[in-house]
Amino acid sequence: MPKLKAYFIYDRDYFTETTIRNREEEAEKHHVYLHIWKRKELENYLIVPSAIARFIHNNRSDLSCLEIESIVEREIDKICDEMKQDTWDCILDVLMKERDNLHKEISSIRKKYQPKFDEEWNDKTKKLSIVGGKQLFNTLSDKMKLSLNVSFSDKQIASELAINEIS
Repeated sequence: MPKLKAYFIYDRDYFTETTIRNREEEAEKHHVYLHIWKRKELENYLIVPSAIARFIHNNRSDLSCLEIESIVEREIDKICDEMKQDTWDCILDVLMKERDNLHKEISSIRKKYQPKFDEEWNDKTKKLSIVGGKQLFNTLSDKMKLSLNVSFSDKQIASELAINEIS
């Protein structure tokens, strides 16, 4: 009889590197295959302005793909700016629960980790990895519906992705 193999795929959420290492070690002990996304959620992989622009262009051809991509990128930046404080608060919540931080004041945790967060937030690729992907994706779709009269789903954008846009 073939052995049953267990596979688990987790959103990264705001797990710390320590938590991820512990989960990987625990999974290995139990012969479980574990994969944790590099980005917060699966939807973070769908925030690809060129793919979103192509989808919108195919459903509204009065604007060029480049014009639409520019609109999409600006809207992503605006939405991310609106989500920044909530993102940092969620990260802080997780950091406060880490064993190493249990008895530390929030101000010392903030002082230690805020520079890393700011550095990642200022790098567009990293920012799009840590912001809530589901919320960003859904908000972007809603805003594109209002401004360009085209909304989209995760399946539609996933189908639009080119191989070189998947990372």
